[in-house]
Amino acid sequence: MPLKDLLVLGNPVTITRRGDPVLHWPCRPATTFGPELWNLLCTMFATNRAADGAGLAALSREWKPIDHG
Repeated sequence: MPLKDLLVLGNPVTITRRGDPVLHWPCRPATTFGPELWNLLCTMFATNRAADGAGLAALSREWKPIDHG
């Protein structure tokens, strides 16, 4: 799917905020980069647009924070 579609497809969802217990649930690692992951990305971009550009973040034990200071 073309990258330009990423910006127009997908439906926004409610943003889960810090403190919600669901944020402590383990998630599956992305191992297959197919339609399911593409749909998730489209949903994330649609949610970002609907929230007037609010940032979306994900944490993982494998990722390290970046110091922007």
